Amino acid sequence: MSIKDCNLSYLRTLTDNLNDRDEELKKRDELVQLVFDNCPAGLVIWAVDKNLIFTLSEGRGLKNLGIKEGQSIGKSLYEYFDTVDDNFEPIKHHIKAFEGTPVRYDYEHLGRVWHTHCTPVFNKKNKVIGVAGCAFDITEYVEQQKKIEKLEKIIKDRETCSQDKMELIRKLV
Repeated sequence: MSIKDCNLSYLRTLTDNLNDRDEELKKRDELVQLVFDNCPAGLVIWAVDKNLIFTLSEGRGLKNLGIKEGQSIGKSLYEYFDTVDDNFEPIKHHIKAFEGTPVRYDYEHLGRVWHTHCTPVFNKKNKVIGVAGCAFDITEYVEQQKKIEKLEKIIKDRETCSQDKMELIRKLV
């Protein structure tokens, strides 16, 4: 066996290992995409880096925002929300998550109500390097709650009215 044969054997093994790794990564990427494609219709998942710039933007709920998957990548939260205000609710909560505290909040945006979670992303040295977020469009739920509350008020008002009438009848008798 010559040196030339050893180098070819090494290169063949290295190539096979790289091809196997690439195949595993491809399968993983396909699985992740299937999960995003099949997540509930109102779900949006994103990540931002330390400068609040989108590094991930996925989910079927993006349609409710009028944007496509990945369209926000490279934009900052400030650009997306068209503000420079650090106290603007979504930005304020992302900043808090950067401090290491997970946050939950509801926020109305573009006529939709979003139940939102932001959580810090830690590296292997336990340093916060970004924020991951997910939001679920709860607009229909909120609208149903309002209808239920309105009906409960009508029922309560009628009961009060009926009780008042009964008191009046008792007084008259």
